[in-house]
Amino acid sequence: MADATDLNNLDQWQPATTTTASEGPLLNIDYRTWHRDSHELYDYESLNIFRGRHSTRRSVRVIRSGTDVILDEDATNLPAQGDFLLGVKAKDGKFIIFPADRSVQYPQTIMPRKLWLITRYLPNSLYPLSEGDVIKLGRFKLRVKQIVSEDRPNTLVDWRLDDSEFPVAELSPEEALNTQCRICLTEGAEENNPLVRACHCKGSIMYVHLECLRQWVNGRLNLSEDLSRACCFVRQIQCELCKATFPSFVTSKGERLPVVKIPQLQSPFIVLENMVGPVNKGVHLCSLAQKKECKLGRGHESDVRIADVSISRWHATIKYSEGQFNLEDHSSKFGTLVALRRPVIMDSLVERLSVQIGRTVMDLGVSGSSEAATELSGVPANALRSSVLDHEMEPDWHE
Repeated sequence: MADATDLNNLDQWQPATTTTASEGPLLNIDYRTWHRDSHELYDYESLNIFRGRHSTRRSVRVIRSGTDVILDEDATNLPAQGDFLLGVKAKDGKFIIFPADRSVQYPQTIMPRKLWLITRYLPNSLYPLSEGDVIKLGRFKLRVKQIVSEDRPNTLVDWRLDDSEFPVAELSPEEALNTQCRICLTEGAEENNPLVRACHCKGSIMYVHLECLRQWVNGRLNLSEDLSRACCFVRQIQCELCKATFPSFVTSKGERLPVVKIPQLQSPFIVLENMVGPVNKGVHLCSLAQKKECKLGRGHESDVRIADVSISRWHATIKYSEGQFNLEDHSSKFGTLVALRRPVIMDSLVERLSVQIGRTVMDLGVSGSSEAATELSGVPANALRSSVLDHEMEPDWHE
């Protein structure tokens, strides 16, 4: 391994380590580890990188200790502390790559880490998005909540942040006449504009007209009935007095009424949900009807703007073409990743796979019966999807 104090040798390859077995396909694991341990990030521009290579024909678990990466077969000679990066199951001439789990064989000091697909190493740097995909830009995560293609023009926007709802107070006509709205200060309710209790405030500021609340919330969100912008951000709004989060819906006479009225987006559009903390909780609504791409980044010209230091000014782009939303990295410093939450089969369809686990990047390639690929070109997205197992699967490491 390269010495951390010898910066002149940081890019030198470690000697290859081969786990011998009977003849058959060989899995080569080339890895690169960033010398800094910072928020599970890998700096794709840094020169201070530890490199190494392992090869195996067996079922193994891949463990990182410091900047060392080791292959473990039977949970012996484990480091005192480390990270469980991924699992490899060799079966029937194929290799199945498993995301790390909390194995009962490992002590609490060896922690499983999440497995991410690197989009920049895919063909044309494009990854076809689908609903439920989790995207990682730097240390910021987004979930694809909804995708609507142009052939579904009347589909409603799924902007809900949760399914919370408040029942409308059942006031008698006499009580309603004497109950004041905290915003417009008028008394009484109408059939289509009931008085609701949408937070934990009490006393004379307990109730508010639904339409008054909607106008106030839409003003805070800077929303208008005519959504002329390509993208907008809808976040959870809190009461300024009691700090309770306003619900997504209220119920009146058995009917669910939305608190926020979102203008209908023109298809095709995509809805991205923030996954970083309650403070930033919200959804990005992005229509690609006028222009066929949406920029994500820290810069002011970004359609989806994320104010985080780990985000590049123009970090990534979502493009729409032939009914498909594709994610493309824009040479970002800390990469554009997509979560791999299920096992991936490496065979004739998927011969190369590039993944990131924390501050380590791995290039996995199969060689043996067929000549190994000499140039890393990533894994075709359609082949990857066909090679992802449809169900959760626990590996039998010593079968």
